[in-house]
Amino acid sequence: MLKVNIHIMEEAPQEAEAVLKWLCKVVAKIRGADHHDTLHLQGQLADVLRDAGKDAEGSIVEKELIEVGQRLVKFPKPLDCFRAVMLLSSFLASRDHLIDKASVFMANTFVVYRQKLGPEHRLTRLTVQKLNEVVERQVNLAAEQLTDAAASDANDSGLYFRMAEDKFRQALSIRTLILPEADHTGIVRGLADALFGQGKVHEAQIVLKEGNATKVTSLDAMPTAYLKFLNMRVQKYMDKRKVGGEGSGGEEEPCDELADEA
Repeated sequence: MLKVNIHIMEEAPQEAEAVLKWLCKVVAKIRGADHHDTLHLQGQLADVLRDAGKDAEGSIVEKELIEVGQRLVKFPKPLDCFRAVMLLSSFLASRDHLIDKASVFMANTFVVYRQKLGPEHRLTRLTVQKLNEVVERQVNLAAEQLTDAAASDANDSGLYFRMAEDKFRQALSIRTLILPEADHTGIVRGLADALFGQGKVHEAQIVLKEGNATKVTSLDAMPTAYLKFLNMRVQKYMDKRKVGGEGSGGEEEPCDELADEA
């Protein structure tokens, strides 16, 4: 492993890739494909491949890791493979592009542990703790996507709102699974935020009502990120009107365009 780290530090990804591929084969043959040392090496290989711009190859290795993890979770004796499962969970959770897969993988792990070991077993409770941390990161990433949507033009904002919706939906589903009695208001409002941004007003209102997060007024029912998005659209219009109206001396006409958008 020292040799691999030296190659990486010396910015020699091709050499590091070659060494890691060889190590993965050797360690898998000696200790098994499901051993935590083998999985650790595969995780490093996936990172090296992505750093080298080989996203497709890196994605294949990541998929293989997840498949191994799914087999490990179903292992008859969870204690025998807990270290490998936690290693995989940490690997997935520490990479933003895999955060959604991390939450699903860990949620499946929680369901199996709760069934086989019981809800109060230390491994089940540790899984809940780690999964809750992953959900928090997932929610934070979704909130960042809402901010990106508010700062983007109409073409790009829709994509950000949809990605945020997917993350909020998954986070809400998993948080409800592991902590059914907890307050999920923040996630519910985030999901409504993403729906409002896509013009899904009725669906957003249903989400708020079912999540007991309804607001008092119609203006309050539009969460912060969507209002920020509208405000930026208004500011762009006002700047355009200011430039176009200089020297005209006439009164500005109402903004039919913004009325249609809102």
